[in-house]
Amino acid sequence: MTGGPGHIQLEDYDRFMEMINDVQLQLEGLKGDVKSSAPAFSSSHVLFAQYEFMEKYLNRLVKEYERSRHKFFSLKSDVTCR
Repeated sequence: MTGGPGHIQLEDYDRFMEMINDVQLQLEGLKGDVKSSAPAFSSSHVLFAQYEFMEKYLNRLVKEYERSRHKFFSLKSDVTCR
């Protein structure tokens, strides 16, 4: 990764967003596991809420990526990060 502070290579951005998307989907599955096995957890509602919070945050990142990715054409360009 090069580009200095606030910049990321587009190929790295794509790769990291793919990883974030995978984790978001895993969190979605964990929420379902906690919900269906609630008696196995001492505080299933707390665990579910934390998974949901993380999953929703990552989902917002993925949606932003999906809305913005088409604006970048060259795999050699970089993206300015906020």
